[in-house]
Amino acid sequence: MAKRFTVGEANRLLPWLEMLLIEMGGKKLEIERLRAELTEVSKGAVAEGPVAPAVLENLRRLNGTVVEFNQMLEALHDRGIILRDVESGLVDFPAELDGQEAFLCWQLGEKEIGYWHELDAGYAGRKPLPEKGQGPN
Repeated sequence: MAKRFTVGEANRLLPWLEMLLIEMGGKKLEIERLRAELTEVSKGAVAEGPVAPAVLENLRRLNGTVVEFNQMLEALHDRGIILRDVESGLVDFPAELDGQEAFLCWQLGEKEIGYWHELDAGYAGRKPLPEKGQGPN
């Protein structure tokens, strides 16, 4: 693992992260909508004729939205944050707890980092962070 976060470092990123994840969720929905529109508009296009203006416009908008989504994903990656699920806003922060590599786990809607899990455990293995001075931290 590259960057390792403390609970405090991860908590300080949450306001930024919350806004970013909400925006990413909107972009994902927009991508899905534009793909569905493109499929529908393409049905009416002639297979070997010139590309219909509506198809070109939809492709342009879809491409732009995908680029924006990927830039947001890159911003997470650049900070060392791992996106697990954009729809639920689930992310992991690489960390070290009691000398062991682990993930601090946070989901959109939670007020602060309150959970962690082992590297191979995932969401189902989330455990509450111990109180300060009482175990891993």
